[in-house]
Amino acid sequence: PGTLVVNPYTARVRSIVLGGPLQRWHEERHDLAVDFLRAFGEESRTVPAVTAIVIAADGDNTGSSTLGYVDALRWLP
Repeated sequence: PGTLVVNPYTARVRSIVLGGPLQRWHEERHDLAVDFLRAFGEESRTVPAVTAIVIAADGDNTGSSTLGYVDALRWLP
């Protein structure tokens, strides 16, 4: 958890690994501006407006699979 991963196919995509107890609900809170600057701060000190949020899991390179649920996604100003 917390690892920043640069996409191997494009430098325009970054992932931040999240994690918590398996088979239990886990709460995450993030300051998106801080996350953006961590991921792209060497390229831009200006934080753009948020236009989308993506929640993803990726197992195709390892041939693995996963199942996850998202509940009560909230945007707090």
